[in-house]
Amino acid sequence: MVIDYEKDVLFKLQCAEYHYNNCLGATVSVDFNSLNEKLIAVSSEFTAMMLTYQSSLDILAQLINEKRNLGLKENRLYFSDVYTVISNPDKVLSDIAEDIVQIHNNSIYLRAYCNTSKHRNLIYISNNRLLYKQEHSVEYLTIDSFFRNSTEYPSRLLQTFLLDFRNHLPKLIPAVIAKVT
Repeated sequence: MVIDYEKDVLFKLQCAEYHYNNCLGATVSVDFNSLNEKLIAVSSEFTAMMLTYQSSLDILAQLINEKRNLGLKENRLYFSDVYTVISNPDKVLSDIAEDIVQIHNNSIYLRAYCNTSKHRNLIYISNNRLLYKQEHSVEYLTIDSFFRNSTEYPSRLLQTFLLDFRNHLPKLIPAVIAKVT
């Protein structure tokens, strides 16, 4: 059976985009009966998006391994394995080395989030009172701070993270695919 890694990673990117749009839509939607309902919708879509991006990176590793004949063992191949190979002068990755480093740097938080979110919900709603009108409050969807492998990841506003994240992995992955195929 021949696996079409390029097709698979592009499909995963479309799935991640679907989850991204649903998450972003849920953050601004007023169609929920309670804040808890909204939290469930946002958290589910955000976590699904992050897991899908993590999966797409591992499929990208398979594609790079196949197209560049890296000789890495195919079962349990992770993107970090390809990242490790770029320091080996015998392997021909110089044209994508910078992209691999950028993807790796942008995926550190992704992996940490995915591994931590398996065990607890990291999305929460914080209420902040507006200073000029004490009777009103604003809800902020926030990614909680967490530790992973002795590294502390600070809390972040979800909406800010989504907009910033959008400028990195979703653009880097297709660029690498174009270079290796």
